Amino acid sequence: ADLVLVCDPQLRLPAAGRAEVAHEAYRLEVGPAQIVLSARAAAGLFYGLQTLRQLLRQEERPPCLRILDWPDLPLRGLHLTLGSGHMPSPERLRQMIRTLARHKLNFVALEYDNRFPFQRHPQLQHPAALTLDDLRSLLEVAANHHVDVIPVLDSLGHAEHYLRHPRYQHLAEEPGRVHEMCASDPRTFRFVQDLWREILDL
Repeated sequence: ADLVLVCDPQLRLPAAGRAEVAHEAYRLEVGPAQIVLSARAAAGLFYGLQTLRQLLRQEERPPCLRILDWPDLPLRGLHLTLGSGHMPSPERLRQMIRTLARHKLNFVALEYDNRFPFQRHPQLQHPAALTLDDLRSLLEVAANHHVDVIPVLDSLGHAEHYLRHPRYQHLAEEPGRVHEMCASDPRTFRFVQDLWREILDL
């Protein structure tokens, strides 16, 4: 069958479809000689192709059918903590993004901990930290698969990745403790701003 992709901003959805997910909706029609996939936007076409891929994995010649599909939730994804001792390789992270996309999940929250390549505070980098090139490649794969990467970084609490270094122990809420930074110390605010500025710049 021929495959026809149609971007139709006027694609009608049932009343049950929420406006904030309309760009991810699609209509897939499989006929004997032609497959037509219609969506309001590129994300919908992408998700429709994932459904077609699933059908073709089950049967080489899928039956004639019509599917009108859209997500119930605008955010569907995974929260991954990189500093938990289970650090995936850069290629494994890219593969995880592709797998999420095939299942129509649209975000991954990456909790960096000390796995981000901080330039202003390089001593925070774990030996297995991602490089800037690793992250740029990951973000490119994510964008191409309609997956948003949401950065997560501990700040006042869960601060052991920072406070275990002698250079930052003066930021601790309690002397000798490494779990919380002092919220009333202006130096804490400047330090956290430094970390976030690098992540948000990327």
